[in-house]
Amino acid sequence: MGLRQRHVVLGLVVERSGYGYQISQQARDRFAMGGTGVYQALDKLVEQRQVKLLGPRSGPDSPRAAPRTMYEATDEGRQALHDWIMGSSVFAWPRQELDVKLSFSTPLHWPRLIQQLRDQALYCLGEVRDLTKPPLVDHRDPSVTWPEADEILQRKAKVAALEGRIEWCHHAAEMLEGLLARTPKPV
Repeated sequence: MGLRQRHVVLGLVVERSGYGYQISQQARDRFAMGGTGVYQALDKLVEQRQVKLLGPRSGPDSPRAAPRTMYEATDEGRQALHDWIMGSSVFAWPRQELDVKLSFSTPLHWPRLIQQLRDQALYCLGEVRDLTKPPLVDHRDPSVTWPEADEILQRKAKVAALEGRIEWCHHAAEMLEGLLARTPKPV
């Protein structure tokens, strides 16, 4: 579990107490992360006393539902989130699976990797279309609230990253095609 995931989970709990499943859903919807990592982060945050358990509660739909544990931020957790936000941020380069495949590839692999690069560029293009379909509210509009502005910033960051990835995929495919054309064919 990375440092980033722990802070995402802490931030979500500080924003609003909730059940593990709710926190996991929010992590997935807002930050494209979720699954067991969220529960591991919650366990670690409880251990560090930044989040506390409110004890088992019945489900919201029925008093007979299985009991679930509610998580709530502690004062220490709110302070830890504040300190993290105020601290310096270091850029960490994300490494994609396809990047690693390219690093270990040989000319034998390049035709398939060229196709994977094209496929990934098309996938990213679809994601850009989905992110830009609902028109974004103009951030200069005086009625824009912080949650709306945050959504604008997050969507624009995703679009910029995807557009950069598309450009990189095209460049990498062209480079491999050029190398492949100059590579002697095995006899």
